[in-house]
Amino acid sequence: MRFDFALGHYLTGRESLEIVNDAHCQLSRTRVRAVIDVHSVDDIQSAITRCQREGWQLSMSGGRHSLGRQPFVTDGLVLNMSGLNRILSLDETSGMLHLQGGARWTDVRKFLGSQPERVPWEVHQKQTGADELSLGGAIAVNAHGNPLGAGPISTDIEWLKVLTAGGEELLCSRDVNADLFGLVLGGMGLFGVVTEIGLRLVPTQRFVRRSEVARTETLIEHWDALHVDYQYGDMQLDVNPASDHFMKRGILNLWQSCDAPATPASKQLQADWAQLITLAHVDKAQGFREYARFAEAVNGSVSTGRDFHWDTYAPGYHAQLERHLGLPQGGDVLTEFFVPIEALEDLLDYARNEIRRFGVDPILTSLRSVRQCQISYLRWARCDYACMVMALHVDDCPQQLARLDAFCAAIARFCGQQGGTFYLPYRQFAQHADLLDMYPNIHEFVEEKHRRDPSGLLSSDWFGSLLSFLREAPALGTR
Repeated sequence: MRFDFALGHYLTGRESLEIVNDAHCQLSRTRVRAVIDVHSVDDIQSAITRCQREGWQLSMSGGRHSLGRQPFVTDGLVLNMSGLNRILSLDETSGMLHLQGGARWTDVRKFLGSQPERVPWEVHQKQTGADELSLGGAIAVNAHGNPLGAGPISTDIEWLKVLTAGGEELLCSRDVNADLFGLVLGGMGLFGVVTEIGLRLVPTQRFVRRSEVARTETLIEHWDALHVDYQYGDMQLDVNPASDHFMKRGILNLWQSCDAPATPASKQLQADWAQLITLAHVDKAQGFREYARFAEAVNGSVSTGRDFHWDTYAPGYHAQLERHLGLPQGGDVLTEFFVPIEALEDLLDYARNEIRRFGVDPILTSLRSVRQCQISYLRWARCDYACMVMALHVDDCPQQLARLDAFCAAIARFCGQQGGTFYLPYRQFAQHADLLDMYPNIHEFVEEKHRRDPSGLLSSDWFGSLLSFLREAPALGTR
C-alpha cells in the first residue's frame, strides 16, 4: 500500500498490510503496514507525525540490498527514500558533492559522467558488486569498498543533514552535533533519516590493473608493500572445496595510479558476469579457470577511477538460476569477517575446515583490507583489519539457514579470539558473549537510542531482534 500525501490518507487495518523483501537474497520477507514514497523533507516529517499520533514504528529503505532486515519493521511504515535522490551541487574546487540521502551510486555515476573533463573528481570508494545502492544505506551500515590504506565510507563523509525521530532536521559533522554524526554513521538508520550528504570526492586518476593467479601466502607476505605501491586491490579466492587449492590461491587484482593513456573503450573487456555466477553455483573449478583467463586478458589495462568502481549486477539473477538450473528457492547470503593481518592465514585455514565440516556452499570469497575507523560510534573497524567477504548459497529452508548461522557463528568466534570481529549489519548469528566481546559498547549504543528516541519510533526488525538478543544475554559481570 502507498500513502497518498495529496489525499492525506492511509489505509488502515489488516487489509492494508503488504509483504516486502530484500532485493538480493529475497530472504527478508516482512509484513508492513505501508510503503511510503517520499520526495521531500516535508513528506518525511508528515510520516513521522502520523506515526507519533498512531503509535506506529517507522523504518527506511533505499536499494533494499540490506540483508539484516534493517529497512523493514513488522507492521510498521517503510519510507521509500528512492524519490529523494537529487544531486544538488558539486564544488569544483574542493570536490565536495552535495546530494540527497536517497541518491544511489548510479545517480552519482551519471552525474559525474556528465561533467566536463575540467572537473577532475570521482568517488573514493563504494560497495563492490552492485551499484543500485543508496548512499543513505551505505552510511547506515558504514560500508566499505576495496581501497588500500583507507577506512570505511564514514571517512569520506564531511557532513550530514539528519531528520530525527522528533521531526527536527539537524546539520551534523565532526564539529557540529558530532555525537549524532558518529551515531548515524553505522547506526543502522536508528538515529534519524539522512536527508542530505556532503560526500568528499577525490581527484580523478588513471589506474593500471595488475591481475594474476597468486597464492594467499604471497598476498600476506607482501601485504604492507602492496598498500604502499597500489591504491586499490582485492583477491578473489578459489572457492572449490574439492580442490587442493581451495582458499589457498586466488585472482589477485591490484590497481596502481599511472600516467599512461586509458585503454580505448572498444578494447576494454568485461567479465561474463552471468557465466561466472552460473559456474560458481554448478562448476566452481571451471568458474575459476574462466576468471583466471579473464584476469590474464585484462592484466595491464588502464582505466580511470570513474570507470573501474562500477559493477555489473543482474537484479533477480538467483531466481533466473533457479528456473534455468532447477535449483530450489534460495539466495546467496553475504557475510564478512575481520582479523589483524597476522591472523589471516589462520582464519583461512579455519574457514576452509569449517566450510567442509558444515557443508556450506561458498559462491564467492574475497580478501580486502580496511583501516581503523575513528568516527562511527558502533565501530566494526576498531583496528586495521584484513577482511574476508563471503557469499554463501543457501536454500530457503530452516535447516539450511540454521546451518549457515552456526557456521557464521563459529567463524565469528574464531575472529574474536584473534582480536577481530564480524560485520554486524548482516544476519544476526553471533553468540551472546561473542557479540559483547566484539561490540563492547553495544549496550551503550542501545541506551543512546532509547535516550534520543524514547518512543522507539525509528526502528527495524534488525533492531527488534537485537533487543531480544540482548535481553537474553547473560549479565556482563557473569559471562
